[in-house]
Amino acid sequence: MSNVDSLKKAPWNDLDPALLAPADPVPTMLKQDERQMYFWLTRDYVQGAGAVVDLGAYVGGSTAYLASGLKAGNNKCDVHAYDRFEIHNDERKQRLMSLGVPAFEGPDVLPAIQKMLSPWIDQVRLHPGDIREKGWGDDPIEILIVDAAKHADTGDHIAETFFPHLIPGRSLVVHQDFLNHRQPWIAVQMALFADYFEPLVLCGQECMVFLNTAPIPKSLIADSKVDPLNNAAYLRALRQISERLEPMVGQRPLRRIRNTAKAHPTIRNAHKLTRALRRAAE
Repeated sequence: MSNVDSLKKAPWNDLDPALLAPADPVPTMLKQDERQMYFWLTRDYVQGAGAVVDLGAYVGGSTAYLASGLKAGNNKCDVHAYDRFEIHNDERKQRLMSLGVPAFEGPDVLPAIQKMLSPWIDQVRLHPGDIREKGWGDDPIEILIVDAAKHADTGDHIAETFFPHLIPGRSLVVHQDFLNHRQPWIAVQMALFADYFEPLVLCGQECMVFLNTAPIPKSLIADSKVDPLNNAAYLRALRQISERLEPMVGQRPLRRIRNTAKAHPTIRNAHKLTRALRRAAE
């Protein structure tokens, strides 16, 4: 198994794309390097120390790459995939079916996802519903994929629910949208927990991998919520993490995040922030 230091060299970039073929039929919005990283993490990094948790699985593409990596590496842990697993937009529904999603009635896409994930279903646990209403047991978590923090309060719930189960020195948190300027609260959150995470590597343009380095006190988690944070503290946290990460990711994406947050500090919802940015550009 690979050690933590190897992650900094992004070894998944050398992966043969043909290895991803079993998971490729499941639609995903992940880019090629991100798909390779997900597969590599569960094939080569996972040691079975805890579960793999996929927050924001959409129609199962990310889960398929994670589960396929587990199978390729003969790793026995499970992938726990969380999402609403509902598609209400008819146009999006038709597009997904054109991409290979089995036909489904109404908004409930869960039966179709179960069919697509059938090659790995013995290692996949699906958790349908609003993540903000979901919990976690007592099991440790070795890899936590976060692609669901579209609202600041969702990010707060994720921290409260899943961060206490990370394994210091072992567990990875993969923030799929970390450098997405329409979700600046993600960077704010990681600034608040800066003493407990080491940024390891950037995958693609937005996805950042962090190593949990120490147990996070529950009292700190309770006191470090982003959604109720006042604007001054919100922007100060962004400046602090920008200074830390600039050598790794460069100035441009961090400046864009800060500028967006400065222009709209009270909007902590990705859909609302996207609309505000569009109005400002008109």
